Amino acid sequence: EMEDHKLHRCTTWGAAIKAAGIDHDAYLLRELLPRPEAITIADLAMEHLHFSTSPDSVDNRPAHEDYIIARGQECGPASLVRALQPLLSERVLPMASELLGIRSGQVCTALVRRYLPQARRMHPAHFDAHAICTVVVSLSEAHQFKGGLYVQPSPTLRARRYVPLKLGDAFMHGYDLRHGVRVTEGARMSLVIWLKDSLVSCQNDLSPWYREAAIAGCPIAMYNLALQLFRDHGDHAATAEWYTCLLYTSPSPRDS
Repeated sequence: EMEDHKLHRCTTWGAAIKAAGIDHDAYLLRELLPRPEAITIADLAMEHLHFSTSPDSVDNRPAHEDYIIARGQECGPASLVRALQPLLSERVLPMASELLGIRSGQVCTALVRRYLPQARRMHPAHFDAHAICTVVVSLSEAHQFKGGLYVQPSPTLRARRYVPLKLGDAFMHGYDLRHGVRVTEGARMSLVIWLKDSLVSCQNDLSPWYREAAIAGCPIAMYNLALQLFRDHGDHAATAEWYTCLLYTSPSPRDS
């Protein structure tokens, strides 16, 4: 089944993203969640979840989301946790290993987010700073909304590419891909899954891959590492050190 997904149901977005001048691994996974499972999960989410309006970590606007797994611990309704298990253990983790090389990945977070008229309509372009891998699974029919998830490897709008997701389709990408959401019509609901590189990283909210990549010269890793050192640890000296490194790195992560 892995080979079937990899060879026949998996489309790389490398070509579209490389057109913007940057190389990323990103994969469109058709029917990663079979339609009956997608409908069941969407129905359970609507029935049991309480979509919080607490401030979102990206833009401080009402998040309209609810968690099923947080820091590796099941915290959502038991029926939803059970429904997600085949997707997480049999598809997401093996494919993260096969496609992105994340050999000991851990599902750290799973949440459902809604975009409704007169409520949340967008999620500004950002990096998922605490995830080594992100998987977004559509829980809506394609005809129910316009717009949706996009990738934007550089700050210019010309670089923006919308990801054509149908019900049950998924988009998998690494930590170094800027992305966002903009819904122009209708309503959209999605399952968002964040992986870390290990259970230890998940339980202790660590992101060790940034330091390794930053030392290797990756400007996006330098940028996100500096941001985490400032936001999460208040380490002004280390933050300044990594931002200084960026001055001598081309291209700048803010331009990448």
